[in-house]
Amino acid sequence: MGDAALDHFVTKQTKLLIVGELGWPLLDDGRPSNKLSSDKHGQFVLAVDQSQNNPDDLFELAQSAEEAGDIAEAERLYRILMKIDPTDASAPFNLGNLLRASARNVEAEAALRAATRTDPTFADAWYNLIDLLDEQGRVEAGIECLRTALRIATDYADAMFNLALLLQRTNQYAEAANYWRRYLASDCQSDWATRARRSLKFCEMQVNLIASA
Repeated sequence: MGDAALDHFVTKQTKLLIVGELGWPLLDDGRPSNKLSSDKHGQFVLAVDQSQNNPDDLFELAQSAEEAGDIAEAERLYRILMKIDPTDASAPFNLGNLLRASARNVEAEAALRAATRTDPTFADAWYNLIDLLDEQGRVEAGIECLRTALRIATDYADAMFNLALLLQRTNQYAEAANYWRRYLASDCQSDWATRARRSLKFCEMQVNLIASA
């Protein structure tokens, strides 16, 4: 790749150029080439030492790839991170969300469950499993995930709302009513609160009907 290619890919609008330690246009000592360092381009270059596989650098690269829409590269980097540091739940969590957005639900569930095994207190990972489980009709498994999320984060409003909704759908009206009340204690103004009040009234009516039957 020569100067013409550099002129094509790097312009004054380029804010950040990331290259590997063996990648052009770096010199043998890792510094940017004179061409890239010239006043014409004057861009910031981040050289990543691929041999060391620094987790922070790889995570940043994975997120950048994901934001750029390069799903395959983001997935590859997240999987490398999972091997490099199996004690960090953020890589499988991000991978699970990435795969979920790509409708690869089986792999997405496996990644999110890996995140919960790595960090059982990762409330967001438990919460994000719900859509995958609900789509498969595994409502009771989804309810248990939401219960777990709320045991970890007792004020998790979204988990309260969705748990109340699933309990209502499975005719567990008394418990659903309790979670609707808990949700409304944290949100009494939004459109979601309006729906929660309607649902609470419905659940209370069902509880009274069952009691009087």
